[in-house]
Amino acid sequence: MKNNTKTTRSHLSEALRHLPHDFALNDVRYNIQAAITQLDSVNKKRVKREINRQQNELVKPSVDPQLTLNILDSMIENEKARLEELQNQRNAEPEEDDFLIT
Repeated sequence: MKNNTKTTRSHLSEALRHLPHDFALNDVRYNIQAAITQLDSVNKKRVKREINRQQNELVKPSVDPQLTLNILDSMIENEKARLEELQNQRNAEPEEDDFLIT
């Protein structure tokens, strides 16, 4: 990003200082002052944009997608093993009918 507003602002301020105080030049004085105000606004927006960019870089997750997939795969495998264990426990429990003598 170019940051050439400082020199441009100094040139405009110098032109405003050297401009004679003449009624006919009021429009010129107004336009130079408006340009300085617009440059200040652009500079403020650039500063805000830079701050937002830096904050977004801090917030952005830096996780490797492959690592995330590996973690999810291991979690799925753990859950499958737990479900199989529960299923085996359920199958190993004797049913109530086994205790009845008929």
